[in-house]
Amino acid sequence: MKALIFQAPHKAVVAEIDQPQIGPEEVLVKSRAVGICHSDFELYEGRYIIPVSYPIIPGHEWCGEVVETGAAVQGLQPGDAVSRPDEPEVQEVDSAALDQARGRRLTVVSSELPCR
Repeated sequence: MKALIFQAPHKAVVAEIDQPQIGPEEVLVKSRAVGICHSDFELYEGRYIIPVSYPIIPGHEWCGEVVETGAAVQGLQPGDAVSRPDEPEVQEVDSAALDQARGRRLTVVSSELPCR
């Protein structure tokens, strides 16, 4: 799969990377659209508000389609349209809308807005 990678400040490349392997509470999503915001520019310029390590793949405002779900994931299935809320500093997002009864957290994606 292809990804935009900031290898260092002011050095961006598009490169082939391995498809991520998901864990039992993770979801693999095929991107359909990715937004660019000020934090992506700050990452590119090397002046992000929190410490980061390069290389880094930018893009925290996106929507896509579920490709695969981990064994413990409930409420999502391949083909579902999903998006991630704007929380660049958080690697996990609250999945309360997906699994309110158990209050679990899912890595990778939250189902907030349809993108079809």
